[in-house]
Amino acid sequence: MQFTAAFHEMRSKEIARLTAYVTPSLEGLMTLTPAPLRTQIALMMERLGHTPHSDLGASELVTTKDGRKFVTQCAAPANPAPIGLRELRRLHEAVMRHNAEGGFFISLHGFTRDTEEFERRMPSIRLVDGEQLMDSMRRSMKGMTMPPTYKTVCQQCGVIVEHRTHKGEAVPCRSGHMVGPSIDPTTLIRRKFPLSSQPVQTAKPEIRPLTRREIRAHNHNVRARMIRQARRHAAQAPFDQGN
Repeated sequence: MQFTAAFHEMRSKEIARLTAYVTPSLEGLMTLTPAPLRTQIALMMERLGHTPHSDLGASELVTTKDGRKFVTQCAAPANPAPIGLRELRRLHEAVMRHNAEGGFFISLHGFTRDTEEFERRMPSIRLVDGEQLMDSMRRSMKGMTMPPTYKTVCQQCGVIVEHRTHKGEAVPCRSGHMVGPSIDPTTLIRRKFPLSSQPVQTAKPEIRPLTRREIRAHNHNVRARMIRQARRHAAQAPFDQGN
């Protein structure tokens, strides 16, 4: 039909708008490519009081909060390897290059053991793993509620219709056609990135035994996560610096 394309275009835009009010899952963030992930992080930091001074998807996010400048870098979400010293040294160089007061390095898959000593020696550099990032995401979206309405297009005449977000009822357009809801808000909470109006087919991962190196890396990440959880009670939360 001639208005089908307009219907799908409006639906995709409204899904993206409504999803901005839903805290993403860690698994969902891991499906993003680097630039969209950095955009999500930049928006989170803006909600936490940071003012961005670079493009939202830039490889180095430069922000200020209460007059203090920070540089944030992020590991590629598709790379399962933990971040090591080389990446942290690059962040430290970027902090000096921008004459910033500190820096954050975000890795959804954690960090290697030797980075803990680096963080102790360089207190201006903060390491943020996936769980810490999710804590910050939830804090940044506290109090945000999904909009009460969204728009759709009547596929018979092309008229824009407004639906109640939490009511799955058909409503008439100006031409008298009954238009059913195009978005189920409960699916937005379970939905993973990237969002689209068409279902995404994903291949099932191949299951194989872990190598000794992978087991050691996993055990180290678990121990490091427990240490970081204990430190959270005594240390300031990431991205809150500047207060």
